[in-house]
Amino acid sequence: MNNINVFYKKRFLMKRGTTPTLKFLVPYKVDEIASGYITISRGGNIFKDFELSDSRVSIEDGAILLSLTQEDTLDFNSRVNYSVQLRLILANGDVKASNIITFNVGPILKNGLI
Repeated sequence: MNNINVFYKKRFLMKRGTTPTLKFLVPYKVDEIASGYITISRGGNIFKDFELSDSRVSIEDGAILLSLTQEDTLDFNSRVNYSVQLRLILANGDVKASNIITFNVGPILKNGLI
């Protein structure tokens, strides 16, 4: 059984207004991945959903990376917990999912883009 792992520090804290990259470690090569989604939820509801074809997503052998923009992270609320999960459809038709990772978002003093 192949597992998908989310690469993150022991305590995952994203800051609003920054440009973090979420890295999912996968045991697949690029040509083995047909499609998929990275979903971020808030309070049990989908908050943001990124298809692997999104320009902010890059796929390489062994990893899938999601680069969030300042606009993306400014949409987050620092008083709410979020969860993220990667789901994949492989070229052979198998469907895989990462564990759900919960994270917090830290505040910033000055709101807006820089």
